[in-house]
Amino acid sequence: MDELINECSKRGLSLAVVGDGPERSNLEKLAQGQSGCNVTFLGDIPHKNLPALLNSSKIFVLNSHYEGSPHSLIEALSIGMAAIARESTGSAEVINDSENGLLSGKLRSLGDSIDLLMKDSALIERLQRGARATALAEYDQELNFKRIKSVLEGVL
Repeated sequence: MDELINECSKRGLSLAVVGDGPERSNLEKLAQGQSGCNVTFLGDIPHKNLPALLNSSKIFVLNSHYEGSPHSLIEALSIGMAAIARESTGSAEVINDSENGLLSGKLRSLGDSIDLLMKDSALIERLQRGARATALAEYDQELNFKRIKSVLEGVL
C-alpha cells in the first residue's frame, strides 16, 4: 500500500483506501508526509455502499501481494471498472493483462500501469468493456451457484 500512496503522490492523484488493518496508522503517517497526494482512509465500508464508491472512482487498484480469491477485484470488474492488480496468484487468475485490466509486477511497475491508464482513455474504455464481459461470463451469480452445486453433487 505504501507503493500505491507514493505513486499517487508523484502524480498528484486522489486515493481512497477502503478497509482497515494494523498498518493503517503507519500508512496515514506516510500519506501525511507526501505532497501532492490526497489520500482518504475510509476504513471498513458497508457492502451495500461499495457500488456507489466504486462508480465514483476512475481506476480500481488491488495492490496486494497475496490474494487467494480477490473478491474486491471481481466486484470492481462487475461494474466495469478499469483495474490494476498485482501479479499475485488470485489476481492473475482473474485479470487477462490488457484485456480486462492491467497486471503490475513482472510486466510493468505499478507506476507504469497508472501512467498507461491516465494517458489513454481508449485503453480505459476497452478494459471497462472487458471487465464487465469477464464478470458476466465467469462470475455471474447463477453460474457460480450451478458450479458449486455440481461440485457438491460430485462429492455426495
